[in-house]
Amino acid sequence: MDPPDDDNEFLAEILLTPRTTVSGIMRHAQGHFSYNTAKGATVHLTKLMSAEFQKAGIRVNSIAPGYFPSEMTAKKSDERQKSHVPEEKIQDKGHVPLARPGRETEMGMSVLYLAKNQYVNGEIIAVDGGVLNVLAGRQDFVAATGEFVGTFWFLFFGYAGHLMVLDETATTGNLGPSTIIYVSLAWISGGFFNPAVTFGLSLCGRLPWQRTAVFVPTQMLACITAGAVVKVLFPGDIARINTTLAPGVNVSQGLFAEMFFTSYLVFVVLMLAVEKSRDTFIAPLGIGLALFVAEIPGVYFTGGSLNPARSFGCAVAAPSFPGYHWIYWLGPALGAAIAAGYYRFVKMCHYEEVNPGQDASNSEEFIARSNSGRETSEA
Repeated sequence: MDPPDDDNEFLAEILLTPRTTVSGIMRHAQGHFSYNTAKGATVHLTKLMSAEFQKAGIRVNSIAPGYFPSEMTAKKSDERQKSHVPEEKIQDKGHVPLARPGRETEMGMSVLYLAKNQYVNGEIIAVDGGVLNVLAGRQDFVAATGEFVGTFWFLFFGYAGHLMVLDETATTGNLGPSTIIYVSLAWISGGFFNPAVTFGLSLCGRLPWQRTAVFVPTQMLACITAGAVVKVLFPGDIARINTTLAPGVNVSQGLFAEMFFTSYLVFVVLMLAVEKSRDTFIAPLGIGLALFVAEIPGVYFTGGSLNPARSFGCAVAAPSFPGYHWIYWLGPALGAAIAAGYYRFVKMCHYEEVNPGQDASNSEEFIARSNSGRETSEA
């Protein structure tokens, strides 16, 4: 490199070109977890080295190449140590926009850019021909299909079970305690397929807003589909399973009840499923039980929505919208915001230090972690 022109420039540049690839950046295993994990480590290494070495006046950047000719991609090289990848091989992959491998000149220009630009430090430049954009869109599509299927099945069985309970108790003319329990059980599995939960995950920074923009319309389409299928398949008036307020409950009370019910559910989702611990594998059980507890008062007083999709799907299928239908959107949204806000608060306060031995596997480890946490707090 040329010597710096003044004291405000870095003295040297480290470029980690051969060690990083786009596999370390993408959110897709590509069938080889260990390779992508190793490349992800080099991405993190670039950031760590950049932060430390800049104190000595050294910049650290890296290039994450896509499909370029090499002995790894071509499996061989010629006598000049040059490799060749046929364009047909790249075209067969189906996710390279230019439908060809990268060229030496394109890599060279990237190297010169990072080598000469003193104002770039700690960056990982993807030279991939747009592969990451394609794979990101494909991942969103696959995730959206899963969200549609999950939301559809949750609401299909929820609507059908709810309708069955109401038909069985039609002769009594009232919603007795046992009926409320049965209806609550019909909705016990649906903690995740919920626009309010999706909204809360994005508010607390655990789900990209791009995913939320995809998931919420998908969930609404699924709820309409589920409502239509239940209406066609089963006898009974689907309008009867609309979420409506009980006699004596005004709109304001219904709004805030839905807000508190939903804040409870969303916070449980955040602490059991989003926060990772040794008990995360049973998070669905805890979330289902939390939803069941919220539904016991909710089913009677507000219809127990806690989920805009649950209220919207059957209302569209009926079609029958109560004049206060909006509370089943605003209430859950406010509840999700409260849960996300408190989640951020406890994370900021390092809640795990309050009970440092909660994940201990034995009594000795519990005592050791507890003592460590006590020493930290005293310090």
